[in-house]
Amino acid sequence: SGSGAGQRLWVANPDANTVTVFDAASRARLAEIPVGEQPVTLTVAGDGRVWVANRRSASVSVIDPGSNSVIRTIALPPGSQPYGVVGHPGGDSVWLAMEGTGELHRYSPTSFARTGRTNVGANARHLAVTGDGQTVFATRFITPPLPGESTAKVDPYWGGRVHGARVIPVDAATLAVGTQIVLRHSDRPDAENQGRGIPNYLGAMAISPDGSQAFVPSKQDNVLRGTLRDNGRDLDFQNTVRAVSSRIVMATRAEDPAARIDHDNASLASAAAFDPLGTLLFVALETSREVAVIDAYSRAQLMRVPVGRAPQGLEVSPDGSRLYVANFMDRTVTVLDLVPLRTRGRYEMPVLGTLSTVGAEPLSQQVLRGKQLFYDAADVRLARDRYMSCASCHNDGGHDGRTWDLSGAGEGLRNTISLRGRGGMRNGPLHWSGNFDEVQDFEGQIRRLAGGTGLMTDADFAAGTRSQPMGTPKAGVSADLDALAAYVGSLTAVDRSPHRAASGAPSAAEALGREVFAERCASCHAGTATTDSAPGGLHAVGTQKTTSGRRLGGPLAGIDTPSLADVWSTAPYLHNGSAPTIAAAIAAHVPGLADGDLAEVATFVRNGAVDTLAPPRRLEGAAVRAVGSATARPDGSTRLTATYSQAGALWSTQAWPTAQPFTTAFDFSMDGAGRQADGLAFVLHGSGPGAIGGAGGCIGMCGLSNWLAATVRTWLYNDGGFMHDGRPGRPLGFDAGAARRIVGRMSVTWNPASNRLSMTAAMLVDGVPRSFADSMTIDLRARFGATVTAGITAGTGGATAVQTVSNWSTAAIVPAPRRDDARTDFGGIAIGAPECVSWAEGREDCFVVGTDGALYQRFQPVGGAWSGSWTRLGGRLAAGRPSCVSAGDGRLDCFAIGTDRALWQRSWDGSRWVDWRSLGGVTTSDPSCVAVGGRIDCAVRGTDNALYSRTLAAGAWSGWRRLGGSLSSAPDCVADAQGATQCFARGADAALWQVPVEAGAGGVRSLGGWIHGEASCATQGDGLLQCFVRGSDDALWRNAFDGVRWSGWQQERASVGLVQAPPRCVASPDRAGVDCFVVTNDGTLRHRVRDGGGPDEGAWPWTIAATGLAPEAPGCVAQRGSVSCAARGAADRRVLHAGWSVD
Repeated sequence: SGSGAGQRLWVANPDANTVTVFDAASRARLAEIPVGEQPVTLTVAGDGRVWVANRRSASVSVIDPGSNSVIRTIALPPGSQPYGVVGHPGGDSVWLAMEGTGELHRYSPTSFARTGRTNVGANARHLAVTGDGQTVFATRFITPPLPGESTAKVDPYWGGRVHGARVIPVDAATLAVGTQIVLRHSDRPDAENQGRGIPNYLGAMAISPDGSQAFVPSKQDNVLRGTLRDNGRDLDFQNTVRAVSSRIVMATRAEDPAARIDHDNASLASAAAFDPLGTLLFVALETSREVAVIDAYSRAQLMRVPVGRAPQGLEVSPDGSRLYVANFMDRTVTVLDLVPLRTRGRYEMPVLGTLSTVGAEPLSQQVLRGKQLFYDAADVRLARDRYMSCASCHNDGGHDGRTWDLSGAGEGLRNTISLRGRGGMRNGPLHWSGNFDEVQDFEGQIRRLAGGTGLMTDADFAAGTRSQPMGTPKAGVSADLDALAAYVGSLTAVDRSPHRAASGAPSAAEALGREVFAERCASCHAGTATTDSAPGGLHAVGTQKTTSGRRLGGPLAGIDTPSLADVWSTAPYLHNGSAPTIAAAIAAHVPGLADGDLAEVATFVRNGAVDTLAPPRRLEGAAVRAVGSATARPDGSTRLTATYSQAGALWSTQAWPTAQPFTTAFDFSMDGAGRQADGLAFVLHGSGPGAIGGAGGCIGMCGLSNWLAATVRTWLYNDGGFMHDGRPGRPLGFDAGAARRIVGRMSVTWNPASNRLSMTAAMLVDGVPRSFADSMTIDLRARFGATVTAGITAGTGGATAVQTVSNWSTAAIVPAPRRDDARTDFGGIAIGAPECVSWAEGREDCFVVGTDGALYQRFQPVGGAWSGSWTRLGGRLAAGRPSCVSAGDGRLDCFAIGTDRALWQRSWDGSRWVDWRSLGGVTTSDPSCVAVGGRIDCAVRGTDNALYSRTLAAGAWSGWRRLGGSLSSAPDCVADAQGATQCFARGADAALWQVPVEAGAGGVRSLGGWIHGEASCATQGDGLLQCFVRGSDDALWRNAFDGVRWSGWQQERASVGLVQAPPRCVASPDRAGVDCFVVTNDGTLRHRVRDGGGPDEGAWPWTIAATGLAPEAPGCVAQRGSVSCAARGAADRRVLHAGWSVD
């Protein structure tokens, strides 16, 4: 921006949530400016202001170059994912590409109002505008599937049309969308310096200064390659993904396919830029750490220049003397001298300087190192000839929309899975076939496919069975391989669905879809991970085909359940990419859904509302009992029958309540020559978990008391569905009795609200997909009473057959916690948020500062009722929240800030209140105090925004100690698992900072993020320390420390757009997990439990606790069997209290 000596260079820092500005002449760093979350691109508007697109926080930050500060934040629809941003050459408009919604938005740079929008298609990411300002071009980052890409024969020219990547022209004045420019499949023969493939991961189009031509940088995916599709020719290091730049003739707005530039020895061209004369084209090659210099007319490469890791941005100075290269993974800008090349014709571009863009690195050292490896192919250990990096197919941890032929790797056709929200191994084994049991198993793929020498030594790789996936563990052998796994494990955040209401409130279709999902899908996809993935937990759900291939070179028994975390943005679907839409994916493996039900459940899934369901519970170990011929196997499955004339059962040892809805599911297999296995069933009965019915066609159910079963019977019966003594089965529609092997998955759902019992069975019958569904109306409460015994049975008759079940799970729609006193009006008028504490089991005390500046108390004695009125404890206090702690039974210490800004203390010694005492200091925040190990630590923010603390130990106070930091909120302090006090506060950079009290200033560290207000942290019973904050997207975010490392930020998806105040989270003394409370945008206090698992995990959905509250954190306390909070009313500032009994 600017001109002459006043020119400035602006750089977006996506991981740091900042923008850095440099003096272009002196190359001095002028400022690093906090913006929204994940700033990805920026532009200078006509008035000189800098517009920054913040992808994750769905906002635009507008920076004033005079003050180097954000003067305006434009909130965009949640989940819209703004990415590309460009200014109109005439200065009257700014354009934004919304990757999440597929829209192009136009804004006024003066009023900041949106002046128009149009749809340009899914994955619209980058923008370019012509020099005359008449046309804006949007590139769709991910190319739609080619015809046949889910099959063995891909046809880029199916139907006589050219299929390929898309560039969308839009009239800048009318917003009319022009004819799409298609970048076609390259048919150049595969060789060392060229190859076939379709452009994908399209960058911003670079338009020549004279407007005659343009180039689109991208990768090129060779989906026609593979042993199944290409006559035995396997994918290899140089003919899987190649870097290309596609030429567009601007006069015809069509691609010139013969002029496509193949950038050899690289797999992704990430950015392109012309010099001012349009004679030179510069292309950033992300994987090879290079910039290619191209003759723009002959398209010949003149030279390559080494730069930093993952170059993703290019900018040529207006006078053409310098090229600036943004190296994403080095946090640097390389400044290259173009004078020797442009004015003297010498093939050299000296480095004038390397500029550091990020002051405080937001990632841990290990995660940063892993991310650098993830994006790199220049390291010979990672790839041969600088081709493939992990990010070549997983940009930013996402997916590439491709279905690859991995038959040569012992698999089959496989659709690329996004890594986001999976947290590495957090959701179970990796890949569609569950063929990796640790992220470090990618070592083999690095060596076999990418051609790298490997991140561990050959000797280590050859030790034991380590060279095989799921062999001897690879973790702990190579620090760099572990770092790569740490980065993949840090990908816990999930992009919010833009289809969900901003408030998070369910639509009518979502509500109906939730019921269908709970009945038909939740057994595999319930819980916050939305998967039941587990070792050996593959399911045959009817989607496998011969092209599905194998697993690790052996039989493919089924498919690993994929997470639905970001399913709205990861088309195509299923393991082979055969379903173009969510509805098609559901219909392919959930038989018998009515059209209305299918549409509603697809809406529910697309809108990202699956996190409102309770997680499934695996039934194993003491939770089950094997009866009759049933025998547990080493792999966790149960063999129900093994030979002729047997009956076996696996019962739940706990009776199931008939008043509570459930969805249960299990995998099964039936093996034997035709006419041998008689079948199996899910059975409800009244005989208890020790019973067994008859063998043969009775399949273990006949003879049980009052039995009712969902069945699949083979032999001569070939029937199934719901059966009981008075209800026969229904024909299956195929001859199951003749099959030698049947594998499948049965799901059964009970809805007591509608008295509907339904079942589905998806099967592979001798490799042929089959399905069966049934339902009935019945009142289980009337038939069985309050509870019923549930389990799985099987039987054989006169021949031998092996029938096995595994992965039995159940999920219930869990009711909200019971309210004891849903809302108690404590009265009074408080000038600060309340604080509550318990110093004995069953005792609770709540404190507030009143309008007269005194501290007031109400209490509930053990076994008694709340005191009738507020007790005045005096003091001359400033408005704010006190901090009260108990160092033992019968003792209370309250701390508050006085009108003199000093810290004051008042104590209850077990019999009386000791008078107020000043602890001195000059504070700028409310205090946070912790009682642990016989001491009390108190911390406040000082006038220099650093953290200060004092400690009471052995009856004496220490002096004030400066702990450091540059904070912008009050601290929240908590004792960790070792009894050390850790304090957390928002920093000046809007990130969360950790300040250990014992460690002093040297222990201060950033935990990253972009937060509003204070944090709330708690250490649960197993030692897991969890911190919760309100994010820039008005969602609750969590970061957890397990004693070794922080998990990284995870978004509570159900809370997006709702949270209007900092949270308050407390750990229970008798339950796993942390109870979190937040005030939402309608003044409602909502409650959720987090048990430390994946994002949104918890026993309860968000539940309403109280309404009409002020937007601030409540004061909460957890005791054995209960949790309670006090909060102020929004209008009258009266104190309200709510409490719950919990299990």
